[in-house]
Amino acid sequence: MKPDNICDDYSKKGVKLDIQVREDTVFIEGDKKSLEFLGNLILAQAEFKSDTSFHIGPTGPGSIFFNKTASFGIYINRK
Repeated sequence: MKPDNICDDYSKKGVKLDIQVREDTVFIEGDKKSLEFLGNLILAQAEFKSDTSFHIGPTGPGSIFFNKTASFGIYINRK
């Protein structure tokens, strides 16, 4: 499945991630459904053959998946 399909599937499920960086640690916070979304998004990108990277962020594409307090987005890159 494409990462875009995962986003489409979860777009109406109330997913809200909060990504913060504090000192040397990245905090990823969300409820069960939000963390499930992130896990499925990473798995989809790992398998997606047409593109090696995918990005969503709180102020750009995919902003519906982030809390208003989120400071950082997610860039997934398969080597």
